[in-house]
Amino acid sequence: MPTPLEQLREIREVLKKNAEEQQRLEEQKKIEAQKKAAALAESFGAMEGEPEDSTDDDAAGQWERFINSSGDIIPLKNSNIVALENIPLASEAAMEYRRKSAVTETVQEIHEFTSQFVKYLDPNDLVGFKKDGVQYGVYAKVKHGEYQIMARLDLHKHTLEQARSHTQNFLNYCYDRGFRFIIIVHGKGEFTSPKAFLKSHVYSWMKQSELVLAAHSAMPYHGGAGALYVLLKKNNELKSENRQKYM
Repeated sequence: MPTPLEQLREIREVLKKNAEEQQRLEEQKKIEAQKKAAALAESFGAMEGEPEDSTDDDAAGQWERFINSSGDIIPLKNSNIVALENIPLASEAAMEYRRKSAVTETVQEIHEFTSQFVKYLDPNDLVGFKKDGVQYGVYAKVKHGEYQIMARLDLHKHTLEQARSHTQNFLNYCYDRGFRFIIIVHGKGEFTSPKAFLKSHVYSWMKQSELVLAAHSAMPYHGGAGALYVLLKKNNELKSENRQKYM
């Protein structure tokens, strides 16, 4: 019969083996989850076509694919995520637009978004809108996240004024570089007062923006009610390229 000391050693050995097995199972689950996430991201990475809107008169009725990211963009872990510190200030972006553009165009984001007419939402509300001229088929693809996401902005832990400034800069940055489909992560705001505080403001800002054609709450794997897909209009450079393509 084993002594109490030997019994204690056996118990410790069993506990050690159980802990090692549990750790191995957890690591295996993490690897499997990463593989599933990568497969899911890949399945939604390719675009079926380019969004159409009423801002151009294209004979063929289809847009060319989104342009690749510019060389001056520094990607984060995913190539479709743009580092916020690399986004120029709104005033600098506006000046750059005007220098590049031969056609005068009003860029609304050089002015601050207003919070005067914000309608407060529920944290779990799924919201969306499209402006006049955006085809229902295009809006359906926006709603289901079927276009390739070109850039992402995360507003978690931002004050309202920080979020307002960063959102303006982000829209200008993406518009200037021809990023048509982007995502803004604002969170649900389940524990803010009032609830959905930032979410309600971001949604209102998208409606105010002259650069935004449509927006909709994201699919669950992109943040659901805590994020917005945003479809931007074409900048002058893309419009010119598209006209030349169909001349």
